[in-house]
Amino acid sequence: MNDFVRTLEKDLLLIEKCFPRPALYFWETAAPVPSSVRRLIREREREGKAFWEKGARILPKAPLYGFKRGERRYVRRGAILLN
Repeated sequence: MNDFVRTLEKDLLLIEKCFPRPALYFWETAAPVPSSVRRLIREREREGKAFWEKGARILPKAPLYGFKRGERRYVRRGAILLN
């Protein structure tokens, strides 16, 4: 999982540096988001240029089936405006 998060962080920082601006990015993920990216989102959120919220479960709960404690994964949805 650590390799995945490191690779994701590199990719997201590359997108921030290389893609044309201004740009509006949307995402939905159940993967852990690297701390540097969360920090950027929080900074932009204070300026009113980003949001980050908990969404629905990845898969809807099947009838008569209880999720185990570790299976309750939620997606996170967000957007950020980069000038």
